Parts: sequence; structure tokens; C-alpha cells
Amino acid sequence: SRMNGVGKAMTVAGAATTAMGMKSVKSFGDFQASLNQAAVIAGGTAKDIDGLSDVANRMGAVLPISAQDAADAMVEMARNGASLDDIKKQFPAIAEASTAAGSDLQATAGVVQQAMNIWGDSLKSPQQAAAILVQTANASNASIEDMQQALATIGSTAKMAGMDMGTTSEAIGLLTNRGFSAAQASDDLNHAITQMLAPSSVAKKQMDALGLSFVDSAGKMKPFPTILQEIADKTNGMGEAQKTAALKAMFGASGMKAIAPLLDAINDKTGDAKTSWSAYAAEQDKAAGSTAKATKFLSDQANQMQQNIGSKIEQVGGNWEALRNKALQAKGGVNGAMLDMINQTLECSTTSNNGIAQVIRSFIGLSPVIGPAITAIGAFTTNMGKVIGLAGGVIGAVGNMGRVFIVLK
Repeated sequence: SRMNGVGKAMTVAGAATTAMGMKSVKSFGDFQASLNQAAVIAGGTAKDIDGLSDVANRMGAVLPISAQDAADAMVEMARNGASLDDIKKQFPAIAEASTAAGSDLQATAGVVQQAMNIWGDSLKSPQQAAAILVQTANASNASIEDMQQALATIGSTAKMAGMDMGTTSEAIGLLTNRGFSAAQASDDLNHAITQMLAPSSVAKKQMDALGLSFVDSAGKMKPFPTILQEIADKTNGMGEAQKTAALKAMFGASGMKAIAPLLDAINDKTGDAKTSWSAYAAEQDKAAGSTAKATKFLSDQANQMQQNIGSKIEQVGGNWEALRNKALQAKGGVNGAMLDMINQTLECSTTSNNGIAQVIRSFIGLSPVIGPAITAIGAFTTNMGKVIGLAGGVIGAVGNMGRVFIVLK
């Protein structure tokens, strides 16, 4: 009876351990597959997995993200042109930005890498790019996911006009606060900037009439806020119809829709970052004016977003993943050898014509029939056990009655 109890307990424990082990191996396999993909796309090899794994596990342990999500985000970064060194250097800031803004990790990774591709020469660090995106999400109606589409639309044009990421994001953010979608804001603003770069004859005539020039004495584009301020100064005294006509002549119907609200923002001196260009710019400088400011801003924001039970539970899961990945990575040779043996056995059973392989294939092929038969036999055997137990009890009772009869006699 005791052996039976021990056997049952060991069977249950063994089944649970096997299930946990197989699930862990499957999850670890998916994790390594994503890292391998990221490494190869980024120009490395499978040997570079360990470096990426360390970064993914560390961020999964300290932030409410999973190591698998981190690995998938690294693939997105690689697809957007990040090198192995870029991924290792930039990913911690991306993970913090995603946590701080509550945004999708892969989308955040894609847009930060996109920003670094466009403005890498003016951005001092990926932390600045990430902080600008988080601040934009906080101060406007444009989420980080929205900014991915917006920056893809306007990025190259803005760069040609000498607009940095902060100025571009500021303009889009203020427009979304006036009811624009980020996609529409970037499209209209892109049209306006194109007109600034290459004014039509109609636009040039209107600019000359107002005494405006969008380039300095060296022929270089003036800073975008300066251009807006000069346009505002020249048009503030106009009637609404005259001002609309002037802006339409210079920027076209689409461009005018973006420039008009931005002129209001330039004129706004209320100190409200939702509507005032200067107030918005001040808030952005606090968040991303330097690498040091951006690093502190991201860390503080990410910490604030983790002050809840849900995030702490997610973090427990991240720490478990990190432990699992480290443990399986350490025993990768043993697990890999076991899986190789299983794969070789399955391949041999598929291709070989020896007797064992044929029996295995026959068994699997007839499993729809064999399964119910085994179930029925198992049930019959179990019931036979009960019948035999009952019969043994009856025989024992008869024997006892016989002994009583002999004693009485």
C-alpha cells in the first residue's frame, strides 16, 4: 500500500516536472530563435545570441516586460537597420520608454530606431529619442505608436529642412492637440515644409509681398520656430480672410491647415504646454534636452508606471523568465543532445524500413483504432481488478464462516 502511494506521488511529480520542463524548453527555444533572427538580420551570427540574451533577460527582470517581447523587439530594431552594437546600446532606453508611455514594445523599438536613422547626427543618444517620444505621448494626443507612422511620413523632409526630431515632434504634438490625427498632421505639415524648401511662383510672390524669406543670408533654412514667428509677425494684423488667402498662397490648401494652428501656438504665451509652442518646448527640454536629462526622465517615468500590483506581477514573470533562460542556457548541451536524439529517432522511424520502424509507423497509422481499444481494455482490466477483489472478499468471508462452524462443532 505504501509503495503504491509512493509510486502515485512520484508519477504525479514526474509528470508535472516533465510538463514544466517541456514548456520551458519550448519557450526558451522561441526566445533563442528570435535572438538568432535579430543577430543575423543585424549582420551577426548565431554566436552573438549570448550578448543579446543578457540585455533581454536584464530588462525583462527589472521592467514589466517579458524577455520574449524584448527579443521580438530586437528583431524589429534589426529590420529597421540597427546593428548588434546599436541594439545592445539602445534597447534599455527603448524598454524604459515603452514602460513609461504604456506603449507596445515592438512599435517603440521601431520608431526609436527610425528616429536614430533619420536624426542620428543631431540626437546625442537613443535616450533622447526615446524621451522625446514619451514626452510627446504625455503632452499631446499622439501615442508612440502614432508617431511611428507620422515620422515615417515627415522625417526625411523635415531633416532636409534642418528640423530636428524635437521640433518635428513638437509640431505634430501641438497639431494633434487641435484635433488632428498624427497621420493627418504629419501629411499636412510635410506639404507645408516642402513648399518652404521649394516655393512655387505663387508662393514666392506672396512671400515677397510680405517681405518673408525662409532662408538666411547663407542660403540655409532658418529654424522652423523662427519661420513661424516671422510669418505670425507679418500676418497678425490681417483680417481672417486675408490671412487665409496669404497662407494658402504660400503653402497650398493642405499646408495651410497645418501652419495656421502652429501660428496660434507661436502666439500663445499662456504657459500651457497643450497649446503654447514655447511652453511645450520648455517641457520637452526638461525631458530630453540632454542625455543626462533624458536618462533620468525615462527612469523616473518607468518607475512611476510600475507602482502597481499588475506591473509587479509582470516583473515576477520577467524574473522567472530570466532564471529559466539562464538555467536552460547553462544546460543547453544536454537538452540539445536530447532533442537531437529525439529528432534522429523520429527521422529514422520515418525513413527506415527495418522492423521496428515499420511497427512504429503501423502503430501511429492505426492509432485512431488502437486508442479506443486500449481504453476499453484498460477499463476492463480495472473492473476485473475490482471483481477479483470482491471475489477475494467473498472467499475470505466463506473461510471465516467455516472456521466458526468448526469451533462451534
